[in-house]
Amino acid sequence: MPVLRKSVANGGSAPPKSPANGGGTEEDGSIGSTGSVTSTGTQEEEDESRSHLLSEMLSAISAPSVSEVTARSAYVGWSHPDRISESGENRFPDLSDVSDNDFRYEVFICDKSKDGRFRSIFQGSAVSCRVKDLRPGSLYAITYCAILGDVKGNTSNPASFTTLPAEPDPPASPKPVSRSRSTIQVLKQCFE
Repeated sequence: MPVLRKSVANGGSAPPKSPANGGGTEEDGSIGSTGSVTSTGTQEEEDESRSHLLSEMLSAISAPSVSEVTARSAYVGWSHPDRISESGENRFPDLSDVSDNDFRYEVFICDKSKDGRFRSIFQGSAVSCRVKDLRPGSLYAITYCAILGDVKGNTSNPASFTTLPAEPDPPASPKPVSRSRSTIQVLKQCFE
């Protein structure tokens, strides 16, 4: 007796199965070649769903805080993503395996009085840093984003601050112009 083969979705062929020997239609209406129930969700879909949840969690951040502003530096602090709702419940229960120690951060600064472009100044797991080499009397904006693995959240709302004006340089020492036994003439430069 010849064996009948039926073409299956993946391009191969398999003998027809009867419901008695594990064949037939699956719950989603497809024909299973091994008699097992095929899953409607793939690993790829689950990974995409987890990445979407991670991105949402990583974007739940508040603006950074800026303190200790001087003419040439400022102290910047930020917080971990907010995973707790106002009622005290975990907003992301499917991501309970993630701890605060798993997060990394990237901090960006923009000199608004110069080119207006943000540039990266810090990457790491700390939740604060001191920004140095700033220009005196300049307006800056600073923002950050949270990172977990290869998933990066949206940047926070920026915090703006202005550095203090520069302290004037100390006056130059007077320079002797002429000398005699009893007198000395000096030249003092005055700047306005």
